[in-house]
Amino acid sequence: MTNFITENVINRLVKCFNENGIYLDFDDSKKQVFLDNYIINYSNKLSAIQTLEEVFINMAYYFSSDKTDPFIVDAGCEVGVATIFFKIFYPNAKILCFEAHPYAFELLEKNLKINNLNNTIAINSALTNKEGTLDFFGEFNCDDPDTRGSSIISAWGLQRTTSSKIEVKSTVLSKYIDSPVDYLKLNVEGAEQQIIEELETQNKLDFINKILIKFHYSKNTQHINNLNSIYALLAKRDFIVKNKIQKKPEQIFPNVTNNWLTESEVCLYTLSIEKNHRQILQRLEKILINYKKVFFH
Repeated sequence: MTNFITENVINRLVKCFNENGIYLDFDDSKKQVFLDNYIINYSNKLSAIQTLEEVFINMAYYFSSDKTDPFIVDAGCEVGVATIFFKIFYPNAKILCFEAHPYAFELLEKNLKINNLNNTIAINSALTNKEGTLDFFGEFNCDDPDTRGSSIISAWGLQRTTSSKIEVKSTVLSKYIDSPVDYLKLNVEGAEQQIIEELETQNKLDFINKILIKFHYSKNTQHINNLNSIYALLAKRDFIVKNKIQKKPEQIFPNVTNNWLTESEVCLYTLSIEKNHRQILQRLEKILINYKKVFFH
């Protein structure tokens, strides 16, 4: 049944790409996708197919920028499909990639090298609110690990009977931000609130213009990853949610996670977030009015 579903999705993908003049093909023996002039090494075919569909057909990570060389942070980049997408739209973009899963990171480095993606730095660390090491949960000990869903949160990362834990390096995003960030893509499997809190505490949210958050809800993680808490943190720094899309997890997660999906009451949201420039201007106007009152009256 899974192979039938996979082939159906592949046929739909190939048709969509071909209709838009883009060559797409798979080499199962090498675990590679050929996307026009790009080669993408993958570990799990179903994961590769769904990621390609999300990134290139649904345009989940598309954003507009006046710059030809925007600075993009790709947090939770897996094997780099979105990174390639960014480079297609902005060839001169400077991209900072974070991926904690060791096998996904190995493939990410291969994909960056084989496709000559310049001005791109890859860091093999989990993003959280502290430097050091921590437990990382996901699928590791199999021939074709599905690196999606891997998490520093056990209640999120232990989705399957094949899931286990390893130790990985951890770091904080704030230490890498000291200049304007045009786009932050945050797909970190339940660690969203920790990262946003750390950025807000270190006054680094002010450097960021646009954010795309893949928010991962579970009844077992809402005490540490809460959507309302994230909204409040962002509002303090004059961000507004421009768009919110809810996705059905059963359409994304493989069948082997069905029990976990039901027991954990999983929900997935994609949040497109931008600076509220009107609110910032209003605040500046109030400051100017108060300034005039003090010095000219």
